[in-house]
Amino acid sequence: MTGKQIKKTPRINVLIRYVELAEGLASESSTGKVPSVTWLRRNDYAGLYLYMRAHPRPFKHLKQEDLGHRTYDLRIKQRQVSLAEKLATRNKGELYSPKWLRDNGYKELVSYMRRHPEFFEDIPQVRDLSASEKHVQTAERLAYENGGVFPPPWSVIKEYGYALRKHMDRYPELFDHIPRS
Repeated sequence: MTGKQIKKTPRINVLIRYVELAEGLASESSTGKVPSVTWLRRNDYAGLYLYMRAHPRPFKHLKQEDLGHRTYDLRIKQRQVSLAEKLATRNKGELYSPKWLRDNGYKELVSYMRRHPEFFEDIPQVRDLSASEKHVQTAERLAYENGGVFPPPWSVIKEYGYALRKHMDRYPELFDHIPRS
């Protein structure tokens, strides 16, 4: 037996044991599914859950009950959206700019808003005009220096990084007046 074969044997045995354990739990369950993550953790099967997460292929034939994450995600969404609504109410109906939110201890809200902008579409938001104005001025200057036409994106990114290009993509209405190549 070579060294590689010796190392693989325990892993195969561990895999077989975990698959058998998962199948046994599924057969004991009234639903015929592997119990939820929450149940596995509470009943000292956290190792099975971690193994299933690290090696999902051998467990594909098994169905699993609700993973228990949906209710957690729903609570986070409700908490973040209600916080945004409260802040907007405090600011005359508009949510503060991301910069203001970060500077005043709402980093988690800003992060969540970036990951899930669809949840915040109905809440009016203040845009950080100082950054917008700087980017518009830079774009106008670049267009002027390039004969009245905005230079190709690759040259802008090369010279100024992604910030200007990203801002142009995020707020195209601010840059409509600048002709592009």
